[in-house]
Amino acid sequence: MPRSLPFTAIAAALTLLAISKASAEEPPRARAAESRGASADLPPRNEQFRRPDLVAMAWASPKVGANAESAIEEGLKAWKSDGTAIDPQELKALKKELPEFGSLDPQEGLESLAPLHLVFRIDERAVNSQTLRPALVSGERRIVSRVRQAGSSARRLALAVMAPSPKALPKWPATINLELRVPIDEGQVFQTVKQLGDRPVEVTTGVRLMWTMVPSPDNSGKMVPAVAMELDPRQTADVDYDFVLHRTDGSAESLNALKMVRDREVHLSPPLETRDELDHIDIGRLRYRSEVYDKLPILGGGSAGSTLSP
Repeated sequence: MPRSLPFTAIAAALTLLAISKASAEEPPRARAAESRGASADLPPRNEQFRRPDLVAMAWASPKVGANAESAIEEGLKAWKSDGTAIDPQELKALKKELPEFGSLDPQEGLESLAPLHLVFRIDERAVNSQTLRPALVSGERRIVSRVRQAGSSARRLALAVMAPSPKALPKWPATINLELRVPIDEGQVFQTVKQLGDRPVEVTTGVRLMWTMVPSPDNSGKMVPAVAMELDPRQTADVDYDFVLHRTDGSAESLNALKMVRDREVHLSPPLETRDELDHIDIGRLRYRSEVYDKLPILGGGSAGSTLSP
């Protein structure tokens, strides 16, 4: 099962004048005849992916490398959700499957509390790699992890990393409540747009598709067309959207860049020579729900910039 890959950002000179100009217009709805499976109804709970099992917790340390055989000697210690220690052989097996478990990524420890690593086992029915997104819950507050999360492994283990800033959380408490954003099913193509005119197409609530202009990849200074998907994060919190652009020559390409424009998230296709190259656009959707894990024991704590538990 391949790992999830982050979006690749291209140079910052992308021009989105068409988006700002079109935002004042009322977009037409995508025609029903040009879409399939567009219903937003969720599948029954027994058909959704089950709640991931929390199998291990550990502090990240710069002394722990990627090698499973030497990790314990280097100081890797882990515990279960009930606070009991994990057997060394089981710990080696987890480390072999997830080499990054317990090892400090340089970006994790920058101006943060000691990073906490949590290993989950996802549903055995999952075909694609899954990325789990953790947040700490304290009353009405949600503290979202600032670390990019990796996709699950071939044996369906997923590492979730919590590295809150000391401003958000002065120190690690004795127990935490964790909210985990998990996929409910495999991502799917839920709509196909066969024609994209001058006016934006409203795909669904908070999601619009439109033409824009970007610099030509040949560095000639010429502006060429590209497809842009604009998302309102306030209306798409429980859904991820992406798209695949199909050309008239039979080739297909996924999005090429991701950036923020004002309060909108904008996904951009690779540049096209002309609009006539576009045959159709498949729009993908991956839906999520939140699972809560209460009163998880924290064996130790951390402070700003710390990389080891006391």
